[in-house]
Amino acid sequence: MMKFVWDIEGNDWADFAEEAKSGDLSCLGECIGSCRVGDLCFDIRPWGDEVINLGFELFCGGVDTGYGYSAEEAMKEGNYNDKYEVPEELLYPYDEVGYGEFPDEIWTVDLEQFKAIAEGYFRKFISETNETYGLADLAAKANEPLHIW
Repeated sequence: MMKFVWDIEGNDWADFAEEAKSGDLSCLGECIGSCRVGDLCFDIRPWGDEVINLGFELFCGGVDTGYGYSAEEAMKEGNYNDKYEVPEELLYPYDEVGYGEFPDEIWTVDLEQFKAIAEGYFRKFISETNETYGLADLAAKANEPLHIW
């Protein structure tokens, strides 16, 4: 069963929603937090031109396509102070799988409601996107133990 783990706090969400409702475009492109499930990471990001839309980018760990490599796991063990010190063989591969958008009214809900809505979108995305580059089963990745990389 998928267990979602969030790193967005209530005050941060409220401040961000207020900023977005006011039309302040300075937040565009910034990651406001993430939600992890298994070996997947959904980064929550605002984007748009004249209107701020809230969406997500999905990244899948353990997929080595050359896209990206995380040093977090190796750094947690305390042997390295900087990601550039981590030897290449200890880097964990990941790739971007896709993205999606939430409904416009997302700014009017509190954090708990947002999480419930978002998790529904995430489940749907995982079930409808069967594979990434033919290398990973997203449903299987989502049902793995939580892996923060």
